[in-house]
Amino acid sequence: MRPGTYPIEPDAADSWAQPNGHDIHLKLRRGVRWNPKPPVNGRELTAADVSTPTSGSSDEGNGNRSTLESVDKIEALDRYTVKFHAQGAVRLVPRRARLSTSMWLVAKEAVEKFGDLKRAEAVICTGP
Repeated sequence: MRPGTYPIEPDAADSWAQPNGHDIHLKLRRGVRWNPKPPVNGRELTAADVSTPTSGSSDEGNGNRSTLESVDKIEALDRYTVKFHAQGAVRLVPRRARLSTSMWLVAKEAVEKFGDLKRAEAVICTGP
């Protein structure tokens, strides 16, 4: 490893590929679960969770907005594969890894139940 560089070690993903200059295909790690509390009750994280509007850049209050502003579309290709598509060349994974150590995943059920997610019981994650 070169000094000043760090390997990218994803938590919720197994791997990713960039088949062209516009797309990134992200393979989610199987068996990652949301916290065992309502409204998700420990269900498995899937590509549908990542591809929902609460994950994308369109929401003004979304903490991921600046990272995802170059992404036009996020879609689930299958249960564990997410496709990020941008109009121009995208370097989402390396850029994100340099800027921060995390990208937030938000359960759609939490948004539906708690709205602005400001209450303590709205904190639902996939972490340990």
